[in-house]
Formats: sequence, structure tokens, C-alpha cells
Amino acid sequence: MRISGTRRAIAVIGALLLLVTNLPLAGASKYEEARELKGTIASLSASLNKAAAKYTAAQNELDDIADEIDETRDRLAEAKVKLRRYQWHLNMRLKGIYRNGDIDFFEVVLGAKTFDQFLVRMDLMSRIGRDDARLLTNIKRLRRQIEVSYAELREQKKRQAAVTAELKATADDIQAKLDRQKEMYERVQAELERMQELARQRRSTMVAASNSSGGGFVSVSGDWAFPVAGPHAYSDTWGAARSGGRSHKGTDIMASNGTPCVAVVSGSVSAKEGGLGGKTIWLSGNDGNSYYYAHLSGWAVTGGSVKIGQVIGYVGSTGNAAGGAPHLHFEIHPGGGAAINPYPILRAHDN
Repeated sequence: MRISGTRRAIAVIGALLLLVTNLPLAGASKYEEARELKGTIASLSASLNKAAAKYTAAQNELDDIADEIDETRDRLAEAKVKLRRYQWHLNMRLKGIYRNGDIDFFEVVLGAKTFDQFLVRMDLMSRIGRDDARLLTNIKRLRRQIEVSYAELREQKKRQAAVTAELKATADDIQAKLDRQKEMYERVQAELERMQELARQRRSTMVAASNSSGGGFVSVSGDWAFPVAGPHAYSDTWGAARSGGRSHKGTDIMASNGTPCVAVVSGSVSAKEGGLGGKTIWLSGNDGNSYYYAHLSGWAVTGGSVKIGQVIGYVGSTGNAAGGAPHLHFEIHPGGGAAINPYPILRAHDN
């Protein structure tokens, strides 16, 4: 699991430390406060790493349980169909016996007029007896199988409820940590801006942090912007199993609900709502590639041209992510074709 936003926060704190060192009025207390805050953010990031890894593991387990429940239900339905068929045959047999009265074995066999007829009747009565016994055995076996399947289903649903509760608790923990990290970052950013202004007023050394945003844009360098503009966490989950036999075709970037999502390159966007992705955006980049943003809480733009770093939407938990930790599901489709693993590219541009 990879945590970012932290590096920007620590860079801001580094700038703050440099400023307070050169501002006598700031005093030693500000310097120590900044050093302590830097350590707190680093510790929080390590804790967030563990929580995010735990969330991923619980999500995978929940998907496995859902598959097990589907398989059990299929076996149960199949067993019920077979049981109904066997019971129908048994009912027909009992109705036949009731209509014809008890069949006397000796009367049937000894009523044969020839020895060959005697052998045929003996064989017939034996087969009838074996068929009845087999029918009853199959009915008993299927009833037992159904009882076992119901017990398995109850146990699987108990496990599902427990893992769902664990998943929610972990999601709440991640959200709380992200919110706290964001609050600390904003506090440090505000303090840095205040002290920069003080430094300008005193015509002292000016050190600026390059993490401000405004007018619907986030400052970027280079030709590709990281898609989430704020504290976030993510790991390489490409190809991970998902319910229904699916596999994960992107990277889930966890962040606080409402964190801005930006255009990774310049291009044109189209917004859509519905399906597994909930609120989504397709970005057709001027670089010839397509980018997919899913589970958004809302859109900043719904169509038209956008510039690299422009805010286009906000992190959320819509679609099949409802009830889980807010995150951006992000995909890269080179040339508009099949998706590739975005994790290495995200790492390379996560500054």
C-alpha cells in the first residue's frame, strides 16, 4: 500500500522549518511544533498503510464468500429439483399400490403357468423392490444434502456479516485517518502561507511550497498529473479477484470523500451515471489514451475540453462501492483499447 499527499505535507513542513529558522520572531516553539507535526504525519501514514492493506484483504475475503454463497445456492437449487422429481415418482408408486391394493408376492410369482413365466415374474418383482429401495435411499440422501447446504449457507452468511462489519470499521478508520491527515496538512499549509507573508513583509528569504490550487486547477509539473489532488492511499491490486468471476482492471486510490480528482492530461471528458461505476468520467486525452474515473461523488465538469490538472470530479463511493471507503477507481486504456495496470504509472507521477 502506498500513501501520498504525505510527501507534499512533509515538504511543506520542511519549508516551514526553513522559514522559522530564519525568522527570529517565530521562536523555538514554532520550530519544535513543526518538527513534532512532521513526525506525527509520518506515523499516521504508516498506520494508514496498514489500515488500507487490511481493507483490501477484507474486501477480497468478502468477494470469496459471495462466490461461495452463490455456489451453495446453486447446489441447493439443484438438490431441490432432484428431490421433487424423486418424491413425484414415490407418490406415483404409492398411488399405484393404493389403487391396486397390496400386491401379493407369492400370488404373482406362483401364478405363472410356465417355468419361463415364473423366472420373468421373479425378476420383475425383484427389480420393483430394488427400485423402491433406491428411490427411498435417494430421497433420504437428498434431504440430508439439503440440510447440510442450508447449514453451510447459514455459516457463510454469518461470516459474510462479520467480514462486512470488519470492512465498515476499517473503512471508517481509513476515513478518519485521511481526514486527520488532510486537516494537519491544511493547518501546516495555512501556517506556511502566514509565515511566507511575514517573510515578504520583512524582505527576508522566501521559500514557497508549490502545492496550492485555485480557479479549478491544481499546480502540476511535467506532462502528466496524478489523478487525486489530496492525501491518498493506494496499492497494486491489478488482477485481484472480484465477485462474479471478474478481475480488477484498475487501481483504487483511497481518499477523503469530496477530494478533488483532476485531469491527468489535457483532452475532452464525458460524464455518465449508472452501473457498477456509479458516477464516472471518461477522459479522452490529447496523448491518444483514454482514462476512466469511477465511483465519483460528483462532477466538476460533465463534458467539453479540459486542461491537465483541471478539477473534473470528486472522490466518492457511488455504484457498487456504496457503503465502502470512498475511493477513485482509475483505469488507463492506451490508444482507447484494453486497460493496462496503472499502478507503475501512478507511482512514477505521484509527487
